[in-house]
Amino acid sequence: MCCKKRKIGHELRTLDNMMSRNLMAAARERGVDELTAMHGWILGYLCRNEDKDIFQKDIEAEFKICRSTVTNILKLMESESYFWIFPQLRWIYLILMII
Repeated sequence: MCCKKRKIGHELRTLDNMMSRNLMAAARERGVDELTAMHGWILGYLCRNEDKDIFQKDIEAEFKICRSTVTNILKLMESESYFWIFPQLRWIYLILMII
């Protein structure tokens, strides 16, 4: 009896790619194509914690990403005016934007 092994990892990756493409296409239709998924997750995290002072290390810990990656993401998002970073106070002030 010949059975073809199913590769669940490959199938999950394929499904993830399809869902990502569909979500990004829907975002582009709404004019939000400049945001990446990680940018959206970080903005969501900041919104959910707007009553707290958020530090870069909080974002690093929440998303399990290294310091240099967070630094680059935050610099890019700040340059796009999604929020302000106050280095002297070492916290991030979120500007809520209506999309």
